[in-house]
Amino acid sequence: KVVLKSPTGAMVERIDVVTVFDDVKAFKGFLGSLDLSFTGSIGDLTNLKTWINNYFAIDLEERHTGVKFVNRDNVRMLVTNDGAVTKDKINTSIKSDEGTEVNIAKVEEITPVEMKEVMKNLFTFATFGKTFSIIGSLASFLMTEQMVALKIKNHHLNMVGESGSGKSTILENVIVPILNYPKNDIKSVGLITPFALIKNLSDGNYPILFDEYKPSSLDKFKNLKLSETLRNLYDRSTVSRSDKSFKNRNFQLNRPLVLAGEESYPNSEKPLIERSCIVYLSKIEREPKHIESMKWLTENENKLNKLGKSLINTVLELSSKDYQIIRDDVVKGIEKMKDGPLNTCINICSGIEILNLLLKKLNVKQITNYTKTIVENIKEEVLDNKEEASSQVEMMLIQYNSMIEDGRARDVDNVIIRSGEGLFIKSSEMLNQINEYVRSVNSNWVPLELKDFRK
Repeated sequence: KVVLKSPTGAMVERIDVVTVFDDVKAFKGFLGSLDLSFTGSIGDLTNLKTWINNYFAIDLEERHTGVKFVNRDNVRMLVTNDGAVTKDKINTSIKSDEGTEVNIAKVEEITPVEMKEVMKNLFTFATFGKTFSIIGSLASFLMTEQMVALKIKNHHLNMVGESGSGKSTILENVIVPILNYPKNDIKSVGLITPFALIKNLSDGNYPILFDEYKPSSLDKFKNLKLSETLRNLYDRSTVSRSDKSFKNRNFQLNRPLVLAGEESYPNSEKPLIERSCIVYLSKIEREPKHIESMKWLTENENKLNKLGKSLINTVLELSSKDYQIIRDDVVKGIEKMKDGPLNTCINICSGIEILNLLLKKLNVKQITNYTKTIVENIKEEVLDNKEEASSQVEMMLIQYNSMIEDGRARDVDNVIIRSGEGLFIKSSEMLNQINEYVRSVNSNWVPLELKDFRK
């Protein structure tokens, strides 16, 4: 960080990596002001770098890209723009740049009386299956550091609903206050560029919020890029990008995702569906008690801010071993689930147990009998009441079956032949008809190629 005084008397602050001193063009870009100019050579720039280092670089700060949970010598902290928050104090010499401006340093912890008031409304702004899934996911998303240490995947929270169903209201009046997240930093998926998406998802490991997700309004290539990025986010993959000087920079996708929109994932894509907690919202399901609870939560945003701060302090006290014990305990109550959906259920139930730790500390009644409700929501909304989500092959067979039922398929008796040995499909002709149908309805769905389908 360099603070410069211009000839006009203005104080100009610039922050960047020290390599800006290695190239005159990069340094001029670093100055980036009409008030400042540099006319020297590379030798002059090197002398300036040495001079600054010898006489002015005396105050040391640790800077992180984005808000993140870190573990330093078994001391867990949340690095924010105001400083690093630990369970006991705030270290102002460790700060974050860029990313989301989550400022919780001045937020107080919630009191037992306030917690009792919040609990009367926290799980009644929608049906229990939806509220348990949302709040449990949020608490789980604060465990990123422990999850990375244990090599556990973090699911995506996908809220889907028609216009007026309340998804944006939940996002702004429940999720934003609990995370102490700035409302103006909720991003629109349709307007963000692919690189900006990668950059945002790699700025720290604090949850990120997106709204206005509507795949049908996006072109095929953007949907494919979004799908690829979200799959990589689940695996916390690293994406490489090169700059103008041909240097590679790595971006590790680490941030838990909350996604809201009018539609779910396109093509009912199995990898994304099974890696998500999907919450469907509709106007017809909203009851007076739900509206009343949401009204109270909206009017008491400061209490949700305090709840979020207290949850973060609770998380900072938990080691990876503690979190593994919680997960081992909750999995005992989950039956007939496997793979991604099982991991999602464990994440959400563990999130509820983290909230229970806070409730126990405040001597407030804990939450019980929630597992069955969460499992039922996952089975209904994610698995469609089956053992697992449909694969691409199954989706193509279902699509062709629908075309037959609607009278859209041609020459069916020659495409599908039943004999004593079983049912035979002329797959090349079936794929031709499916592709024609997809083009005619202007769908973004991309069926499998013939060889992949047969294999």
